Amino acid sequence: MGRTAWTFAGAVVGYYFGVPQLGAAVGGAIGGAVEGPTRVQGPTINETGVQTSQEGAPRAIVYGTAHVTGNIIYTSQVFRFYYDVENGGEGKGGGGTVQQQTMLLRTFAIRICEGPIAGVLRVWEDNKLVYDVRPGSGVVGQSQQWAAGTIFYLGTEDQLPDVLSTLVINPDMPAYRGTAYMLRSNADLTDRRGSIPQYRFEVAQSVTENIVELPVVEPRMVELITAGGVFNDYELVPYAMDSPGSCWLVYFDFNSVDVGTTLTLYVKVAGGVVWSRAIVLPPHFANRNIYMVQINHVPDGSTITGGFEGHYEGQFAINTRGLTEDYMARGDGGPVYESDNPNFGVLVNSDGDLASAGHDLAFTSPYVWGPEFLEEGLTGDTISLSEIVADIHARCRIPADKFDVTELDDAVTGLVLAGDYSGADAINTLRVPYFFDKCEHDKKLHYVKRGAAVAYTVTVDDLVEEPDDSMRNQASEYAKKLHLFYQHANSGYAAVKATSARSSPDARVTGEATISVPVVLSEDQAAQTAAKLHKLSWTEAEGEITIALPESFLWLTPSDVLGVNLHGRVNRTRVESMNYAAGVIQLTLKHDRQSAYTSELTGVPVAPPSLPPSNIVGATTFAVLDISARSDSEDDLHYLVAGTGAEPGWPGWQYQRSLDAGANYTAVANYTRAPVMGVLVDAVPTAAECFTDTTNTVRIQLYRDGQSIDSITDAQFLSEGGAFVLVDAAGVCEVLQYLDADDEGDGVFALTTLHRGQLNSGARAHASGETFVMFRDASHVDAQSAWIGQILTSRGVSLGAAAETGAVKTLAYAGMSQVEWSVDFLTLARDGSDVITGSFIPRYRFGSDANPLNSVNARGYRITLDDGVLPAVVLSDQATTTFTYDASALGAPLTVSVQPINRITGAGPATSGSI
Repeated sequence: MGRTAWTFAGAVVGYYFGVPQLGAAVGGAIGGAVEGPTRVQGPTINETGVQTSQEGAPRAIVYGTAHVTGNIIYTSQVFRFYYDVENGGEGKGGGGTVQQQTMLLRTFAIRICEGPIAGVLRVWEDNKLVYDVRPGSGVVGQSQQWAAGTIFYLGTEDQLPDVLSTLVINPDMPAYRGTAYMLRSNADLTDRRGSIPQYRFEVAQSVTENIVELPVVEPRMVELITAGGVFNDYELVPYAMDSPGSCWLVYFDFNSVDVGTTLTLYVKVAGGVVWSRAIVLPPHFANRNIYMVQINHVPDGSTITGGFEGHYEGQFAINTRGLTEDYMARGDGGPVYESDNPNFGVLVNSDGDLASAGHDLAFTSPYVWGPEFLEEGLTGDTISLSEIVADIHARCRIPADKFDVTELDDAVTGLVLAGDYSGADAINTLRVPYFFDKCEHDKKLHYVKRGAAVAYTVTVDDLVEEPDDSMRNQASEYAKKLHLFYQHANSGYAAVKATSARSSPDARVTGEATISVPVVLSEDQAAQTAAKLHKLSWTEAEGEITIALPESFLWLTPSDVLGVNLHGRVNRTRVESMNYAAGVIQLTLKHDRQSAYTSELTGVPVAPPSLPPSNIVGATTFAVLDISARSDSEDDLHYLVAGTGAEPGWPGWQYQRSLDAGANYTAVANYTRAPVMGVLVDAVPTAAECFTDTTNTVRIQLYRDGQSIDSITDAQFLSEGGAFVLVDAAGVCEVLQYLDADDEGDGVFALTTLHRGQLNSGARAHASGETFVMFRDASHVDAQSAWIGQILTSRGVSLGAAAETGAVKTLAYAGMSQVEWSVDFLTLARDGSDVITGSFIPRYRFGSDANPLNSVNARGYRITLDDGVLPAVVLSDQATTTFTYDASALGAPLTVSVQPINRITGAGPATSGSI
């Protein structure tokens, strides 16, 4: 009888299968791949289930490239690590607090499968993809970060116990030889309260390395010193980092003649140390000692330099190199890449194209910056079906001369055996998707592919007796649809369905059939397999034929294809079983069709799952704005900061301030909102402040994906809307307004119809690479009057990152938020008695043109008269905008200056006239 639904369930091959058991299972009669036993005990589509810590659980066997779940084989106790976090208040007037935090750390080992394997390609942690080293991986940075505390042992027979775990945690740590496993050392399990996550692995029995030859982006020399002699400390001339490119190489080359020279090498950005290393040079003049460090920093004009501290005798070279094209660092190793970083010198542009940072540097040979070739991921290899079946026989201790698998030439993407069942059951399950039969003759097991040519055509003359009519299945046995469930690698090994549909005007077609297979298939392979199974089910639904042949046909074996010519009709059949008694062979034949085993269908592409949100923190880019107050609500002494990160997983940043040139930092505030920030793409000329600038365009590349800049209305433009700041590396700011914003794509926006030099900032020319900040998004930071005239050293640290990884900026603080604006329209008159009268119009920092509002800290005006000969006369500070002075004692001409006074910052900029 045919069946309209088939489910080949079961579990895995055990560790020992006796030869008689396998022989009994595969010898004699053969079962049909579709019309087989009601339940096959073999591997299933969900073969490995979920991760457990069960002792004695079967160890998975992986063929090709496939997916397994883990088994916890070792775990340490949970270690509690206590640390203090200093949090600054966010926004105006925020105060800092110190909180004690607890981190839960644990070391554990997860068994993956039987070894040896070639590698682990992907890892899912609690069903989140955290590791992917295949070509085109979308989580390269996350994979590097996650793998930092992970070791994969590939299950060789000579692998040793993990050294660190043996020394620190468990001196009796086993080597787990023959078992591939993952060791996570001091994994942070705080969010899970110390419990071990669920892990899934994509494992490859063998892999192909994808080697990519990288094009070269030639570097440009920006600063170089070569010298010899005796030195006590040395620093290269600082260079302003400008476009193009966001990577910089600082290269140290020493030929020391002193014995045991000890130096501290360092790299500074914007005056702050971002990298340092203490070294001891060997005393050999002919031996070059090379140290290279890559600094990742946007070309915003900040300075970069390198140098050393200590006494040195010999020759040395220090140089800084930049890029000649607009590339950035690949991966997320932070702002500093040392030469042992796998992405050192590997660049990527906005289109995702890879390049090498000038590996053909003659003066550094054989030391290079970027690599010439890059291993761009691993691809898991397939395995032949014959290898799988032969290996199962070997595990059952059946000698190779006792079976023949030469016809099994299919390439199998992946299969996992991970349960307790016989070798025969495992092989039977593979017969479903790969259409082969098994039989025993000549004292050997033979595996035969279906679809072979007809071996012999039987006629009535060959028969011992006339056969009965064939047993035909009912019409309802013709399934309208067949659904094939299979494992799909690109969808994360979810069970995916491929459907075959058929119809016929000559038969009743109804119902649906379902079958599942435990192998990994592509969309095309699944569509073709489903179509083959469907066609085969229809063919076998035509029923069976039973014939009797004389013993001269004992040369036949199960799986042979016979033609049966009866009643003027020739049927292609397959020998299903043979029984011999009293000189007569009883054969049971099934209808067969050669075309049922071929298909050229193309499967429907399965959409890959969405990549998990990035957990890469990334670097923080920030700006410090010493600028006039935005409104009367901020009428105090302060400055503004704004910081953002380009990585999607950037969680925010902490602003840190130092008053002693970076020796000690104070955490000022944490910010979790990403302001709209970017970098100036093209240089912008200066323009008049009193007219609308309709000539120039400000083109901005935003740092973060998903952010935008929108055009505003005329009313908003006239109400000081659309304000933004351009700030250079020295902290010099100009406040501008835009009316129109044009989205040019890829995060680039063109701003036109501009107001220049707003808030008394002054219009100036801007170089490409300057930082763009949307004015409203900057955050208020309180300041003290004692800081005016001092250098503020600022550091921007991404939340969760080490403080020393933060970028550093320096600023000569002027307290511009409380510097009053210079007066306008100074008018002077001098009568015949040398009495000078003057008047002026004040400029208030707040309010509007119609309703100006003075600062609460304004304290009037200071008038100074100077003839250039006698001491200058300073009139008492006054609140009125007119003044009179008898200048008969002063010479001519006379310079008169008016300065607005602020209670905090004192006298502001002067407006002068001569009379």
